[in-house]
Amino acid sequence: MAKKKSKFLQGRRIDPRPITPDVTLVDLIDETFLAYNASRLREACQLFTRKMLEPDTTVGLSLTGALTPAGLGISALIPLIRAGFVDWIITTGANLYHDTHFGIGLDLYQGSANISDIVLREQEVVRIYDIFFDYSVLLDTDAFYRRIIEGEEFQRAMSTAEFHYLCGKYVRERERKLGLENKSLIAAAYEYGVPLYTSSPGDSSIGMNVAAKALQGNKLAFDPSLDVNETAAIVLAAKRGAIHGMGDRGKKHGGKSAVFILGGGSPKNFLLQTEPQIQEVLGIDERGHDYFLQITDARPDTGGLCVAEGALIDMPRDIIRYPEGVAIETLVGKSSFHVYTFDQDQQKMTLSEVEKVWRTGEKEVWRLRFGGYSGVRKENYKEGELLATPEHLVMLDDGSYKPLKALRTGESLKVFKSSHSTDGYRQIGLGVGQTISEHRGLLEFALGRKSESTEVAHQLDRRRKMDGITSEEIRERYADNHQVISVEPTGITVPVYDMKVKRTHNFVANGIVVHNSGATPGEAVSWGKVDPDRLPDAVVCYVDSTIALPLITAYALARHEPREPKRLYERRGELMELLMSEYQKSKRR
Repeated sequence: MAKKKSKFLQGRRIDPRPITPDVTLVDLIDETFLAYNASRLREACQLFTRKMLEPDTTVGLSLTGALTPAGLGISALIPLIRAGFVDWIITTGANLYHDTHFGIGLDLYQGSANISDIVLREQEVVRIYDIFFDYSVLLDTDAFYRRIIEGEEFQRAMSTAEFHYLCGKYVRERERKLGLENKSLIAAAYEYGVPLYTSSPGDSSIGMNVAAKALQGNKLAFDPSLDVNETAAIVLAAKRGAIHGMGDRGKKHGGKSAVFILGGGSPKNFLLQTEPQIQEVLGIDERGHDYFLQITDARPDTGGLCVAEGALIDMPRDIIRYPEGVAIETLVGKSSFHVYTFDQDQQKMTLSEVEKVWRTGEKEVWRLRFGGYSGVRKENYKEGELLATPEHLVMLDDGSYKPLKALRTGESLKVFKSSHSTDGYRQIGLGVGQTISEHRGLLEFALGRKSESTEVAHQLDRRRKMDGITSEEIRERYADNHQVISVEPTGITVPVYDMKVKRTHNFVANGIVVHNSGATPGEAVSWGKVDPDRLPDAVVCYVDSTIALPLITAYALARHEPREPKRLYERRGELMELLMSEYQKSKRR
């Protein structure tokens, strides 16, 4: 009797046709990209073309990394917009700043990564790795933005989408006068009504020029709340079918939302946080994005996000031996132990199991300095610092994340507080205005429930209140602690480490809550960012965006007919009305 074939041997047999001189790009990808990251790139091309570009799907794109200086705005992003394949965008401000060079007739050149920076500086040549341009390109672009934001239409608070739409109008007009066509992403977005958002508008030369004009009395200001609500409104309308006209405005599942992520960082987080904003904050019934496609070279196992050697991890431990925490480098190779973490579902500090800890290499780190009050009545002010890679995500007091380099002075961080009572017990803060003896907390964690007063965690356990301190005072201690003092590059390269924490995906380092690396689609499901029923429609390809983006663009243009542009910028008011209408029904108000 013949042996039954395993279900794991039902896949496509690897037997490609030899590559010939006349092979097309589509056939090359479909027929020869059969394994490893090549297979992921094939899956990315097919997911984007076969599912994400369906008429009922709204595509959001996030851009991180210096893509436009490399010409990818001209070669790939503008063609995607013109074909109706991208409906809204979140990007770094730097990508739009460097994109503007092309739109106002300034030149960038191919160079060599091996040329000395000292030699280039002497000749006033600026470089982005192997891209060279004259220093005057920066000065001319700065001057362009300073001139246009003096206009009357800029003298008010606005979303970054509105700001970029107004800027795009001027860049498009400059293109026209210079006889240029399809050179600027910001101009193309204006022409096709694609809203352009920047998650950290101050973190670019455009934002720096806006700040400079503010010193002269200019009234332009970015309203981040508008950005958060407008992007959430786009996603909600996409899911309700209100964008493409399929179904009633109130229909819960009339359409689909797709996210196309190039890189990671703040734009990725801002793109994905739309669903938690809808579900958790606004309390509107939703399930997450339908399609998840990410191109990144920051692999979870090589630590795109890391903390520096010496970072102290808070966990149950011998307090006498490790009073401030356990150095992360001493935990390398260990697993199945627990660390303190912030649980978004329970909205409190708890314990979660560590899957692994590893050294990710040597990287340049930034320094985050923060300070806050400790002690029963906030009588003691204490400062701390954390060294980490600039893109490492740090939790704010409201539970959201921000890259370390994007933090601003005065922003409140999520901290894990502890102190010692007079009887020698460690008191831990739950992050919700409550404290508990650590040994009592450990007992409750082990039991999986709140302990009874008759249950003894330690032979000397005393469940006593802090004499003379009201619950209001305890809650107040958490309201304004700890705040960012400064964020700055150090210029130093040191060993860096990371850990993967199950379920909650964050840990406490030097007293503040930070994200672990490996922001995978599975993790996005746990946060409600991706619909769990659609998880198979998720692809992560670990390859440089400068390689993957042109291939995906060419594949999509060859395989799919152009779509009618959705012109979402012009529909912002309508989409916000839908968001407000559903929020009015929410019990979270």
